Amino acid sequence: MRSQHGCSHTRRCRRRSAWRSTMPWLPGAFVVALLGTVALLGGCSGGILPSTSSTGIVGAAGEQPTSALQDEAPFTVQFTADPVRGHAPLRVTFAPSLSGTFPAVGTVEWWWDFGDGSTSSEMRPVHQYTEPGTYTVAVTVTWVIGQGPGERRLTATCRKPDYIHVKEALTVYWTNQDDSTIRSSLIWEGPGPSTIIADEAVSGVSSPVGLDVVGNTLYWANAGDSTIRSCPIGVGPTFSTIISDHAACGVEDPVGLEVVGRMLYWANAGDSTIRELVIGAPPTKRTIVADRLTSGVLAPCGLQAVGSALYWANAGDNTIRKCALVGNRILLTEGSDAPRDPSTLLVAHRSTVVANRARSGVNRPSGLQVVDGVLYWANAGDNTIRRCPLGAFPSPSTVIANRATSKVDGPCGLQVDDGIVYWVNTGDSTIRSCPIGTSPAPSTVIADLATSGVAGPVFLHIPH
Repeated sequence: MRSQHGCSHTRRCRRRSAWRSTMPWLPGAFVVALLGTVALLGGCSGGILPSTSSTGIVGAAGEQPTSALQDEAPFTVQFTADPVRGHAPLRVTFAPSLSGTFPAVGTVEWWWDFGDGSTSSEMRPVHQYTEPGTYTVAVTVTWVIGQGPGERRLTATCRKPDYIHVKEALTVYWTNQDDSTIRSSLIWEGPGPSTIIADEAVSGVSSPVGLDVVGNTLYWANAGDSTIRSCPIGVGPTFSTIISDHAACGVEDPVGLEVVGRMLYWANAGDSTIRELVIGAPPTKRTIVADRLTSGVLAPCGLQAVGSALYWANAGDNTIRKCALVGNRILLTEGSDAPRDPSTLLVAHRSTVVANRARSGVNRPSGLQVVDGVLYWANAGDNTIRRCPLGAFPSPSTVIANRATSKVDGPCGLQVDDGIVYWVNTGDSTIRSCPIGTSPAPSTVIADLATSGVAGPVFLHIPH
């Protein structure tokens, strides 16, 4: 089992070798935020230096600050944590603050209970939760005055029920072009070993590009033989089923796919169309939801269906577009402005440009996702990952990951989950992640060539 700790405390430690400091006299009633700064004060063993630029609020919602009095403690304690929710392994930083008046002399002891059987005597601990669940956290601060029979102990405790929420660890799936495999790996601390869930010999994988995972079923697009296939996810490669091909369904150099319910959507780079198919129904060439003539599809690379709208990225004109999946349909014949034979009638939608190069900085887009009204995409042209709000017109974008800080290198495919962006780097054969903020942040490698077998990666998928 991996270590559950991000600090120097030990699991189920019952030895309260508490951190102590001698305190100067602090008169009056006020709030002190303890930032963990320790300095020698005179000939004392140490002291906590209060910060005047940061304060806490005692008794906020969800807290239960109390004072266990032996001689009447004139202070209370509270704390914050960051983050308070996420997927395992979740590394959490805790920060306490004291409020009130304090004795002229004495030492301070800290005791944290993280709710999972682990404790710490550090003032600002960093703890890692490895199991999913909801955890109650408590901190106790004890002011010790004197020694021996005359010792006095002033104690205050803050307890926050159901404070930390940890979800199951995520699994990342990706397509390998170099060895025609589809692999998965648990997202943990750094790169881990991968499992081959589909290959060329057993599953018919051939230059795989887009993929999706629904329940226990894997779907992927083969650029090598222009098929879209599915297979059950097991402990190793399994036989696949062809659910869409070139002859019956018009699959032509596919570059991305998505499954929503029983509907399969995929993008064709070969004829610049986006098509749909009801999984399990007889194949047909008739259903084209977006094309070049009507919808402006041009070298598509990545798509997503969100509600009644379909979004896709155009590498050909550096735009990201959307069209309706229902209504507003125009009948046309492939390659012509006017219908001819009713048996060849196709269906397409007019599109709206939601991001472009001039206003949004779209530059050879290679993957996209829409989350809560915000558009995220990867730029292969300038090695950035960007986001912008969705609106009636293209909006300026914010760079959330770049090459200099985040090591973005030939990005292709991305996904956003719980404030984290994940992407594939084709330049160094890695899969990386970084927190989403107002500026680029350093990235973490979650899969690589040496440990995880990432080789010519193209797309990734992380099931929610």
